[in-house]
Amino acid sequence: MDIRRIIRLSCLSVMGFFWASCGSDSDSSTGVTGVNPGIEPESSSDALGTVSSDSQQFSSSSSEEQVPESSSGPDLAQSSSSDGESSSSTEEFIMAKDSSVTCTRDSALVSACYSPDAAPSYSCMDLQEFLKKDTLVSKKILNSWEEKLMSCGAIKESYATLYGIFYDVCGVESKVISEMKCSDGRSYRNFKLDSNLVYTSTEEYDTAHGIVPEDLMQNCPQSDFETFVDMLPEVRKKLYDIFTDESYCAKYIYTEKNAVSDAGKEYIESLLDHENKTIKGGRLSPFYIGDVPEDGSKDYYAESSSWWIFDGYVAKTETCSDGASQTREIYESVFMSVLSTAIDILLEKAKRIQ
Repeated sequence: MDIRRIIRLSCLSVMGFFWASCGSDSDSSTGVTGVNPGIEPESSSDALGTVSSDSQQFSSSSSEEQVPESSSGPDLAQSSSSDGESSSSTEEFIMAKDSSVTCTRDSALVSACYSPDAAPSYSCMDLQEFLKKDTLVSKKILNSWEEKLMSCGAIKESYATLYGIFYDVCGVESKVISEMKCSDGRSYRNFKLDSNLVYTSTEEYDTAHGIVPEDLMQNCPQSDFETFVDMLPEVRKKLYDIFTDESYCAKYIYTEKNAVSDAGKEYIESLLDHENKTIKGGRLSPFYIGDVPEDGSKDYYAESSSWWIFDGYVAKTETCSDGASQTREIYESVFMSVLSTAIDILLEKAKRIQ
């Protein structure tokens, strides 16, 4: 059979079904006879006026993907009201630790990196307050607080503007999460529910239900919290003591592995401030040689975008039950790490000088 004849017959069949359906729709819904395809309406408004109400309803529902009428509108509101139930967005909860505080579920837009299952996020100051207290606490939690404090972002916040360094770990991606918005004016994202009671954290829930960690220990209140930059003045004084001790340098510094020319040694000698018994070069020396203005009026760039050893705080001293204040072992360990890195930096610069 000729292909053109098949196509022509198919087109006629489709047109026939189309006009038949238009006619039946119009008849069944409005009683108006179908539009005569041979007559053009005078205007677009006339054309719309001629189309049946069923056609308009079909267009609306197909474009908006609306739910059936039975699931929306006044009937649904009346049914929900009679049942005494409300949607989850208006359901009221009570705070477990204070029954006078009520909460409702809300949503929040957060970074794509945020995880609702992650441990609560605390500021540098929050963590310091925890560690200052004489409390019985899980060793695991105590270690977690100290680790978080050492990486809480104090250096980035203080020096990012000066150095023109910007940090965008998660980019512009974001997501919506559930949170409890409470009448105490605060919102809680890491909440835990028990029926209609809201616990603001897993730890609070565990305490209320007698779930006690097995590794409890008494925290010795910590004090004298220092950032990496706070530590540097003492590091520079120690560097001065090391590089002015010729016998120590000959034995431990200028070794065969760290062969330094006479010109390199003269460079290090030029950095020694004999009057103040320290190392020259500004308050970030030797990690950055050069003075940085306090007001940030000029951009400076360190030799590395991560020139600090740690980015938060570490407590220098602690006071235990005997009342004696002592330097913490972790502080001494961090200090030696910073000092060792500083020595390596100076030696690497000196070795490049011939």
